[in-house]
Amino acid sequence: MKVFLAIAAKVRGTGVERAMAVARRSIGAAFPVPAEEVTHEEWREPGAALLAWTNEPGPAITYAAGVSGYLADPRDLPAAAAGDLGLGGCYSLFTCRSAATGPTGADPVYHAETPELHVYGSRALLVHLVATGGRVEHDPLALQSMVRQGYFLSDETPFAGVRALPPGHRITAGRAEPYGLAEPTDLASALVASVRGIEGTARLTLTGGRDSRLIAATLHAAGIPFTAVTYGTQDNPDVILARKVARRLRVDHQVIAPKPVTPDDTATRVAEVLRTCEGMTSAYENVAPHTPFRARPSLGGHGGEILRGGFLLGCQDHRRKLDALFLGNLDLLTAEAAEHARGLAESWQPTPETLDHLYLRYRVGRWHAAARAGIQRSGLRIQPFLDHRVVTAALAVDPAERATQGLVHGLIAELAPALARVPFEARRWPWSKPAQKTPDWRSEPGDALKSAILGSRELAAIVRLDRVEPLLYGPRLPKPALVWHLATVATLLRPMRMAVAA
Repeated sequence: MKVFLAIAAKVRGTGVERAMAVARRSIGAAFPVPAEEVTHEEWREPGAALLAWTNEPGPAITYAAGVSGYLADPRDLPAAAAGDLGLGGCYSLFTCRSAATGPTGADPVYHAETPELHVYGSRALLVHLVATGGRVEHDPLALQSMVRQGYFLSDETPFAGVRALPPGHRITAGRAEPYGLAEPTDLASALVASVRGIEGTARLTLTGGRDSRLIAATLHAAGIPFTAVTYGTQDNPDVILARKVARRLRVDHQVIAPKPVTPDDTATRVAEVLRTCEGMTSAYENVAPHTPFRARPSLGGHGGEILRGGFLLGCQDHRRKLDALFLGNLDLLTAEAAEHARGLAESWQPTPETLDHLYLRYRVGRWHAAARAGIQRSGLRIQPFLDHRVVTAALAVDPAERATQGLVHGLIAELAPALARVPFEARRWPWSKPAQKTPDWRSEPGDALKSAILGSRELAAIVRLDRVEPLLYGPRLPKPALVWHLATVATLLRPMRMAVAA
């Protein structure tokens, strides 16, 4: 994982050195990796600086620029550093005075401005601390969508004055502008190119579903050796189907039995997700824990919904879906927070194109971008469905057509004909015994959840706690995800939780 911070003075010679000092002190709070694993680099220009921290091998700053994420072909580094966002890979770009996101925003850029400085970075908290001189000031109203959905449905962040740069945008001197996407190429060719630069044997998490199977077909077509891994019991349909796929492609297949589920300590879980995802992903989500960085490339089916229509998949009523996103659980909010939510909803029309855009901009560009930090800090994760050229090619296909899932089926048959007739989906076989469903401990009420939520005066500024209280009692939580969203926001808003001494 690489962390970048760009600082540019509005008037040369003012504030840059002081901001750099704050950044050096603050990085421990903003980079969710032990300090002993991190190296640091700096690039200086008159009135500007680019700072980088990484736990990956190799330099972080090259050609006076930083590429956050990865390139499908490492030989493209000079072109990427020169500002080309149309290359293969999933990345964002930083220089001393500018930053840019890819077409999904999955590798994020955050920005803030002070009377003296423009500040851009890949970690929202670091940008905020540098802009404020080390103080943490939250934006409670911005957190209303975190309460309702568990991620952001706007360019806001938890931190006052810090915004996320939208996908496909470049920012210079505080001015953000969209740049044109590259001309789309053939989608199958783009998929193959997205993995062709992989060196060594890759590791693919393979299930019985479409997305990871398309990745397997892509690796097969590109001639990349890989090992398939499936988590589950031997009679699990995911395992059975994945084994069949591996045999058809003649690759090794490893089955890893599920570990006994042990409840996490609630406070520890929330704190770790907040540290990793900066308050932009709910602690209800299972965020990958930190392990030392491994350079072996790993892949999975993350992001495949882009090729299957995103929010359009299975959607029969566009207005209802739009309202569920922006206005769901509105009754739990205070009047001011509810009005803020309505204001964000007003600009969107219930069309297929809108839902397609919202999925890419917010589900990928905000939710996945925040959660992805857990994976990035521990290893090289190749994500073909987020590859810039793949996304550009996919967006050239009508979203309604993608939502039929015929596009994915056709790609699998084209890239790996041997898989064309292998069935899909992880459902129990009709003749098998009913599966014993493992209880989800996250749906169990607990004193830690109750005290975190009901004891939060800060949360009461945006949430009506009297309406939340009934959700916290009973043998099982009626809306466990919502309760964990609330606990996440309540913990985030605790005074001085992440403050850094100036």
